[in-house]
Amino acid sequence: MTIKKAAFIGTVMSSYEALEELLENQVGITGVFTLDKAYSKGVSDYADLKPLCERFFVPYYTFRNVNDEHVIHKLRIMAPDYIFVIGLSQLVKREILDLPPLGCIGAHPSLLPKGRGRASLPWAIINEDKISGMSVFYLEEGADSGAIISQRQFTIHPNETSKTLYNKAVCSLRDILKEIAPHVKKGTVSATPQSENLATYTTKRIPTDGFINWETMSTHEIDRLIRATTYPYPGAYTYYKKKKLIIWEASIVKSTEFIAIPGQILKVTESQTVWIKTIDGVLELKEVSYEGNNGISGDFISLIGYKLGINLAELIEELLS
Repeated sequence: MTIKKAAFIGTVMSSYEALEELLENQVGITGVFTLDKAYSKGVSDYADLKPLCERFFVPYYTFRNVNDEHVIHKLRIMAPDYIFVIGLSQLVKREILDLPPLGCIGAHPSLLPKGRGRASLPWAIINEDKISGMSVFYLEEGADSGAIISQRQFTIHPNETSKTLYNKAVCSLRDILKEIAPHVKKGTVSATPQSENLATYTTKRIPTDGFINWETMSTHEIDRLIRATTYPYPGAYTYYKKKKLIIWEASIVKSTEFIAIPGQILKVTESQTVWIKTIDGVLELKEVSYEGNNGISGDFISLIGYKLGINLAELIEELLS
């Protein structure tokens, strides 16, 4: 039996994990294509695939746009039976989708057909979903609409973060790829069409969606936003002394002893965490980044009562001056 060949396209941590799983299971990867590091600034969980390719002696190519002619040209020369496209935000055009005779295989961190689209994991936390999963499916021109090869379901716990959820999704992805690897090598990967009437969609999120509005958001809404946008994503943020303060980890404090304005610094604990007043409670900041530095600086101690966020009165005064 001739082992089927496959090309691989990807550019983030899930791409790295998926490629490693395929290579460890001796899937015949004949070439890897990934986003050039020079264009990776806007990719929050970018992963360099070159060391992995070198370890397994697999040819490695970079691109700015996956649909560039030089990528298509190399793929034509390789003539893979399958193309794996895992962890790529760019849409693959029909010209690439039609290249492999056995199809293009993708992955998506939701239980398709629910959760098609972008930022599925952050949205799952923000929407307080109880379950999610990983789907591996055949790619077609519609977003995440191809026939499903295999799925894994996992539970979303109340204090889940994007980091822990991302790890669950990656583990599920590796399990699925290990399961289907023998079928990939034989060219016998089967799939089941999705039910269009059950499809739901999530939209793209951008860094500014992580802005914390202390005046309008409840404690639980802020907590969910922080958990949803933490690593490997850009983080929820506010402003401190007119400069961005990114909040990576926080927890809800069960305290009613403070009367203050939402956003005000209430106290600094012995363990160097900071309590902040919200419209309906108190939030404890445990891990932050400020001006490129991680941790709670001593400045917080001397500024109890200082209000985080954007002071509209000060902003208007500056604009008028």
